Amino acid sequence: MSRDPERPTLSVIVASIESETTLPRALDALAVACADLAAEIIVVDASRDRSAAIAADRDDVTLMHRDPDTLTPVLWGDGIKASSGRFVALTTGHCIVRQDWATALVRSLTDGAAGVGAGLELDRDVRALDRAIFYLRYTAFLDQNRGEVREVHEIAGDNAAYVGNDVRRYSAEHPEGFWEIEYHRELRGEGGQILANPAAVADFGHSFPFGVILKHRFDHGRHFGRWRVHEGGQGRLRVLLASPLVPIVLLLRAGRRAWTWTDHRTSFVRGTIPFLVLAVAWAAGEGAGSLARTARA
Repeated sequence: MSRDPERPTLSVIVASIESETTLPRALDALAVACADLAAEIIVVDASRDRSAAIAADRDDVTLMHRDPDTLTPVLWGDGIKASSGRFVALTTGHCIVRQDWATALVRSLTDGAAGVGAGLELDRDVRALDRAIFYLRYTAFLDQNRGEVREVHEIAGDNAAYVGNDVRRYSAEHPEGFWEIEYHRELRGEGGQILANPAAVADFGHSFPFGVILKHRFDHGRHFGRWRVHEGGQGRLRVLLASPLVPIVLLLRAGRRAWTWTDHRTSFVRGTIPFLVLAVAWAAGEGAGSLARTARA
């Protein structure tokens, strides 16, 4: 694939939050995956650990600093606005992409997709907490890791790519951050095609400290609860009254999906207790968000 010295083919935005354990591998994997492309890698870091120092030591990375406790979608939004690539890919400091990841994403976008991504798989040597985070966030996308390239309704923001000018325009209009569900809704409304490409699978590794992910799950749930009421057309009372049931619903839904894959059954069970704790934090956030009087906080 030809290189354009004036404009990268691909900008990769790495949202980094307490990722010192996996970030070296994540950046090494990105360097390999992007070796045949004109690419820029932008790490937007909001950590208290050594993540920023790790990124700063690399010549192939542009580092942006943000305050600790900044949410991942806000980091993505800032990175998108700073990007210049024809296409923009999103990942995190806890994800290790595979060798064909970048070329698979670029190929699908070049062929006309508005967005493309794939699911994630569990990396080696993960903790029960990592398993819980994985099954809470990514079981809906497990079937995207197998089969052929196909059109889908949603892809995980943690492993996704979009047309650069389009996603930069959207991010400029939404300074509160890049929330992929909202962007995908806009893409579908405009007739854009979202694809799952199994060649773009990434691995989810050792991730957040417990206190960090607990707070982030609450904050994400609060954003989602607010969005459901003000933009999703759902009644405030309905969202509030349903929130106590959310942890059980999430557990059953994730368990049903995980049980489809034999290699995930035991792993899912091992993460059940922290899963429920994080699901309670999400549900509490949804309830709190439903009470917000404005669409944006």
